[in-house]
Amino acid sequence: AFLIRSPNGVVGHLLALEAKGYIRRSKRGSRQIDLPGEEFEPPRTSLYNIPLFTQVPAPGTGAAVKAEGYISLDKSALGFEPLPGSFALRVPDNSMRTSGILAGDIAVAEPDSVPRSGHTLVARRKGKTILVKLAKDNGSESGANKPRTPPALEILGVVRTVVRQLP
Repeated sequence: AFLIRSPNGVVGHLLALEAKGYIRRSKRGSRQIDLPGEEFEPPRTSLYNIPLFTQVPAPGTGAAVKAEGYISLDKSALGFEPLPGSFALRVPDNSMRTSGILAGDIAVAEPDSVPRSGHTLVARRKGKTILVKLAKDNGSESGANKPRTPPALEILGVVRTVVRQLP
């Protein structure tokens, strides 16, 4: 019915159903699945509530930019533990589509990360929050591996992951 062609695909779906608490896989056998009753409590996960912005406030300025809300992400979905001060930005346009980031996606960034060549940054230019890919400076031998920061750019954070909500 699901057109799954490999046992690994089935296992992946079973693990997802178990993580969400819809089923419980028994340790008694490889093919034993229990449907949880009222006494069953789904496993607790590590959720991170990260503030979601359309415009990110400049650090240390005390600017009153209100978060549009919070996005709750599971540690297993993120693949990392966000640093204090991490934030999320709703991507306003398709300017980063060549990097696979589309309008409406949510970019999760860390403010304390050190940007390196090839990283995607959340930055401010002329008062507007933007995403920009950091390029290498290949102009000289000494600067070959140093990232080149575009002029008049205030770096607010380094993007760690992008979340896309499917319809």
